Amino acid sequence: MKLSQRKNALSTVLLSCTLLFTITATAQEASLEQSLAATVQAQGEKVLHDLSAELSHSIKAELNRFSMRYSTVETHELAAISEQKKSIQQKPKS
Repeated sequence: MKLSQRKNALSTVLLSCTLLFTITATAQEASLEQSLAATVQAQGEKVLHDLSAELSHSIKAELNRFSMRYSTVETHELAAISEQKKSIQQKPKS
């Protein structure tokens, strides 16, 4: 009977240890999943922020290029008009 009791006690201890380690592993697994999810979410937010900043910078640069082209064309047109006025004013004097 002592052998039977020892087997039962040993079985109980082994079963308890197995359950304890299984529960701990499951808890660590859940914690790992939460950590990975938080990391992925943080990286997603960073990428979104970086893309937004890059897009904003690109739009501003394109607007600046457009306004510089427009002001250059406008300046050339004004210069051409003033040249025409000067040549018209100079012709009657000759």
